[in-house]
Amino acid sequence: GVTLAQAQAEVDALQAQLVAAYPESNEGYRVRLVPLLEDRTGGVRAPLLMLLGAVGLVLLIACANIANLLLVRGSVRRREVELRTVLGAARARIVRQLLVENLVLAGIGAALGMAVAALGLRVLRVSVGARLPRLELVQLDGRVFLFAAAVTLGAALLFGLLPAFQIARGPLAAGLRAGGRVTGDGARRLRAAIVSSEVAIALVVLVGAGLLVRSLVRLESVDPGLEAAGALTMELLTPPDLQDEALAGYYAVLFERIAAVPGVEAAGTLDVLPLSGGFNGGPFTIVGRPEPAPQHRPSAELRAASPGVFPALGLPLVSGRALTAADDRADAARVVVIDETTAQRHWPGADPVGARIAYDGEPFEVVGVVGGLAHLALDAVREPTIYFPNAQAPTWMRDDPALIVRTSVDALSVKDRVTAAIREVNPRVAIADVRPLESVVAGTLALPRFRTLLLATFAAIAFLLALIGIYGTVSYTVERRTAELSVRMALGASPGGVLALVLRDGLRPVLAGIVLGLAGAFALTRLLAGMLFELSPLDPPTFLAVPLLLAVVAGAATLAPARRAAATSPMAVLRTD
Repeated sequence: GVTLAQAQAEVDALQAQLVAAYPESNEGYRVRLVPLLEDRTGGVRAPLLMLLGAVGLVLLIACANIANLLLVRGSVRRREVELRTVLGAARARIVRQLLVENLVLAGIGAALGMAVAALGLRVLRVSVGARLPRLELVQLDGRVFLFAAAVTLGAALLFGLLPAFQIARGPLAAGLRAGGRVTGDGARRLRAAIVSSEVAIALVVLVGAGLLVRSLVRLESVDPGLEAAGALTMELLTPPDLQDEALAGYYAVLFERIAAVPGVEAAGTLDVLPLSGGFNGGPFTIVGRPEPAPQHRPSAELRAASPGVFPALGLPLVSGRALTAADDRADAARVVVIDETTAQRHWPGADPVGARIAYDGEPFEVVGVVGGLAHLALDAVREPTIYFPNAQAPTWMRDDPALIVRTSVDALSVKDRVTAAIREVNPRVAIADVRPLESVVAGTLALPRFRTLLLATFAAIAFLLALIGIYGTVSYTVERRTAELSVRMALGASPGGVLALVLRDGLRPVLAGIVLGLAGAFALTRLLAGMLFELSPLDPPTFLAVPLLLAVVAGAATLAPARRAAATSPMAVLRTD
């Protein structure tokens, strides 16, 4: 019943009391309240807004293309329109007729679009499923239909009015006297402006897609530190009475049974599965070094591990030894294994084996160093990690661990036998979230792949629409200028000169659009900064490659009508004219 700000103020006051009472464990920490909806959807809000913007840009290109086509169609129909005007039709009625025609076309397009949307929603549910929060609640209901109808009506009116007025205005009977071949400078300038706008918008979307693709390639090349292929994972939900010695005895029997399953090479447990989104962190100190202030104490990810978990994950042993069954006892000497990140950060250039650390006031000897791995995500900073033997780890780290089974065969092929072995040892241990370790790693890439695939699809559509607009405009312009170009050739212009003239006129709006698009991309791609991995939103290769690609392909689209114009026989055209 209070606002978020009021609740945050109350929590801040409580935190201040904790800092005053227990400075060693609370200094430097802050509790931040987050609404549940934001916690569930915060990771996808920015990508979805980005994709919504991309959809809007693609819609603008499509509407601009249609407006251009309507202008071309209107120039062809000018003779018809002026004949209607001469016969007494009011210009308002002509505009109304043209708008109705546009609305019919837009309505057909909207119906087809809704059908494609229904199919696309099914594909999304199958491909990304639970990795996209609340996707199961998305449906094509009445609100979506109303929104689609409103967008359709708005687009048809906004982009149909200008061509309609352009067609309906003009001197009476001008088209009749000229045989329907009147094309004003205003219409040509308007078509050129539309082409420039299409190219500019397409370039912005293409640059955004290029940045995400390059970022995804870099992210997929990151070594997670573990060997995912051939590993099976599951969560073990242990009953409350399995604690301490009973739990250690259960694990000893369990690993023996799992090792007997054909195809199993190693098995072990870890309290938090890597790349699953979970974390357990805490401060520690290095014995023999000056005691740092509480806020400056080193911290690490703390893990409760069984001896077989390192080969099960495929973590290499860098120095020293791994954990053994002898370590996994409550009365054994206190030992830990650390990862390379911990060693490099706190013992740079030295071997930490034999050093001692203290956690919760108890000293532990470092007996080995293993390879580092990604815990939270592939693009997250890798934190130091300390592995405690299960029996020596704090009790809060021992509940509901992740079981990792390394196999020499397909991981899922041993699933039934492994789960059967778990139930045979203790049928009260529940099993959850059974999946290959490869799917865990792939899950961290699901959202980047999703947004990259969709934006790349929209960019491809925008690119294709822009090329269609360029080709259509140049082809129509060449057709309307056939007589002019023939006169030029009859007066001595060479085919090469005509080719260069058409190319120059066709590429001028394209180059203007590229310049505008680059300016827009410089401004808008900064919004992608939080979605890029080790890549600047002003990445030079992307900003060089995309305009070059657009220019080359636009030149190819302009070349065909230009060559057709240069190959025209001037005498044949002039005789028919």
